[in-house]
Amino acid sequence: MMLVDAVQAAKFTSVKKSQEIIKKLSMLTSVHQADKLNRRLYVEKQVKSVNESVLYTEEVYLAYKRPAWSERKRKKVRKENELSLEAFETDRLEIASSSKSLEAVIEEKILITDLHKALDLLKSNDRDLIVALFWNEVSDTDYAELTGVSKQAVNQRKMRILKKIENFL
Repeated sequence: MMLVDAVQAAKFTSVKKSQEIIKKLSMLTSVHQADKLNRRLYVEKQVKSVNESVLYTEEVYLAYKRPAWSERKRKKVRKENELSLEAFETDRLEIASSSKSLEAVIEEKILITDLHKALDLLKSNDRDLIVALFWNEVSDTDYAELTGVSKQAVNQRKMRILKKIENFL
């Protein structure tokens, strides 16, 4: 009963919210006690809030505001790390050219084609060694363990094959 009186007398809750709280409290009691709880306490010249959103908890407030705060922080970090074309011009920064000249591209393609031709001329076990070491990035030690030979033997064979490829090119 005292809890209902406190809810009805509270200035920070609106009349509607007070009624909702009392209704929820009455659901926790028996039917006879609920009738007593639903009586209306009349306080003359009582000031009640007209704001319905006063009862939101800090948790609800934080859950509501957190996405906006995260977005604002993300934009701030992006802006701090972002470089614009104007910044390059005003700070006299040079943009490195990542594009290769046409001659360099053609030369690279010719070398790759020649390399493939040279690899085709190798014996299959020699080609397998080169592919494992340079394309599959297997170390000399790991290849030696896989094939059952010493690391020195793998290294000597690799050097001999690379010399052959160099002669082909």
